[in-house]
Amino acid sequence: MTTRRVFLGTLAGGLLAAVPVAEAQQSGKTPRIGFVKAGAPSANQHFLDAFKRGLRELGYVEGQNVAVEERWAEGQNDRFPALVAELIRLKIDLLLMASTSGALEAKAATTTIPIIFVGAADPVGNRLVASMGRPGGNITGFSQGDDVGFGGKRLALLKEAVPKLAQVAVLWNPTARGLENRLKELYLPAATLKVTLKAFEVREASQLDAVFAAIARARVDGLTVLTDPLTLRHRAAVVSLAAKHRLPAVYGFG
Repeated sequence: MTTRRVFLGTLAGGLLAAVPVAEAQQSGKTPRIGFVKAGAPSANQHFLDAFKRGLRELGYVEGQNVAVEERWAEGQNDRFPALVAELIRLKIDLLLMASTSGALEAKAATTTIPIIFVGAADPVGNRLVASMGRPGGNITGFSQGDDVGFGGKRLALLKEAVPKLAQVAVLWNPTARGLENRLKELYLPAATLKVTLKAFEVREASQLDAVFAAIARARVDGLTVLTDPLTLRHRAAVVSLAAKHRLPAVYGFG
């Protein structure tokens, strides 16, 4: 997924040209960017590296003419308010929020600091922006692959790979903002494909083994995973458990 990461960094870096970072440079102040990611650096450092690479391509070099304050929620959505508040106290010039929950917290916390979101689920439906074409306010960005319609397309791919597919387990985190809508939207394409969905909740990584055991007992024919900070951070475990239980699966993460 190297191309996607480079694209992420270049796009995010390009968006910086539209916010007052250049003005901060001209005033002699080193502009400060707050980068907040839902996961942990051990599994998501490549996103930050891609972002910094995009900055360098536009002439912004960390330690020379820009500072990046990185914060990590470690898969815990309840950490976002404190992380955002801390960055606001540091008087940063720009917030980059790499999750739906984080972006919503940032939007609620400030109407003056420019906010860029990346990987947000259904920005319009979650009221992050008025529309993707005209976001309005102090916030802009782009959505993730689990946006409207993508879940159904992955379900269709699973049906194509497993023609006798009749029952599909949906692994999802009910505490992640936006995922309930993604789950509801799956039922229409599932009906079209003549597939029955069975939803299985996971709220903590410690529950994964038990949840997959329950999925195995349900004797489903396949699995689809709705991406959120938890499943993204522990994607290796999710993929491994699906393989262990011989479950054909499709995922929203790379």
